[in-house]
Amino acid sequence: MDPYNLRKQPYVFAISGYKNSGKTTMITRLLPELKRRGYRVAVVKHDGHDFESDVPGTDSWRHQKAGAYGTAVFSKNRILITKEWEDVNEKMLFQAFPEADIILLEGMKHSGYPKYVCNYPQEELKSEKEIADRIERGMKGEPSMGIVKAICISEKKGTQKYPIDQVKVIEDFGLEKDAHAGKWHRQVSLLSYEKIEEFRARGAEVEFGAFGENLVISGYDFKNVPVGTRFQCGDVILELTQIGKECHHGCQIFQKMGDCIMPREGVFCKVLHGGRIKTGDEFILL
Repeated sequence: MDPYNLRKQPYVFAISGYKNSGKTTMITRLLPELKRRGYRVAVVKHDGHDFESDVPGTDSWRHQKAGAYGTAVFSKNRILITKEWEDVNEKMLFQAFPEADIILLEGMKHSGYPKYVCNYPQEELKSEKEIADRIERGMKGEPSMGIVKAICISEKKGTQKYPIDQVKVIEDFGLEKDAHAGKWHRQVSLLSYEKIEEFRARGAEVEFGAFGENLVISGYDFKNVPVGTRFQCGDVILELTQIGKECHHGCQIFQKMGDCIMPREGVFCKVLHGGRIKTGDEFILL
């Protein structure tokens, strides 16, 4: 038995969002739930500004002001270390908690860590149970992050989409120059890379974009992801609005194969926040 978890790395999960969006509130709700489930949890907070690292007037504060580059205070069961460091990053701090099962990272909304993005008061925070469940799924290796394998657009409706290397994603609209973008609930379509590969293995000769999909993503079985789920890719945030679509039996793929995966495997999203996406980008479940 390894009571201090020294044989494996802690699982890192970020609680992110803009200032006053509920990050600290979410963490203080989440900590008792994770502790109840038997996990040892540490918190690392990112501060985008400089901060006072000790309480003015204490002995250790006076030591710092007198010129100490670092101070440490300890008792039988607790330590407090303050240290001046250049080019600090979060991974350096993770090393201070090798015995943790989970490290919650407050902030760093643009990082590639699995995360939940708070958006209070525009939206109510999710329950601590739901976020704890998500963390446990990640600890088991269930995918919370995929990769953009292809980006596809078509300038005119009724024409096949074709792959491009990168694209501008416009808030509440969709992919720039894509004919299916607009002010509606199906601004961006997603399809699983693995499902396309399975279809190809059945003998189908299909290129990316042939199903009308905008983004081909590896790592997800989209039809099992609930409506309302959000994804982040760089600055872009998408919200899933529809699973599947009505099949047009006249499509070339259906006529040739007797089947088409887009009606049951494809999903649709609206764009909550714009930005740029390129092939190879990480695609994160929020």
